[in-house]
Amino acid sequence: MIAVSALLITMAVVNIVAFTWTIAMEARPSLAVARTLGATPGQVSAGLSIAQLLPCLPGAAVGVPLGIGVFSALSPGNAVVAPLPWMLVAALATLLVTAALTALPAHLAARRPVVPVLSADTA
Repeated sequence: MIAVSALLITMAVVNIVAFTWTIAMEARPSLAVARTLGATPGQVSAGLSIAQLLPCLPGAAVGVPLGIGVFSALSPGNAVVAPLPWMLVAALATLLVTAALTALPAHLAARRPVVPVLSADTA
């Protein structure tokens, strides 16, 4: 069970980084325009990281009660549900880890020079 959990966590980490990297590559022209209009690289990378957190918020908010319901429905009668504060800490930790994992690809994409991105042929 621990090995399966570790593999799922590893797969989620790789998925978050790859997804953010892909979005950052696709958003290069828009990021370059935002930087041309005065946005700093920090503001652009923060915007990309926050954009990744928006789908994560409802998942964390719905995941805790849904997980309690599934656990209660499928577990034997003597099983004990983890305390609610622990589940809330886990949901907040998931949000923080998502923000941290999306920060690096967003930061690298925001540091690219503006002129080559805007002058690239997009055919």
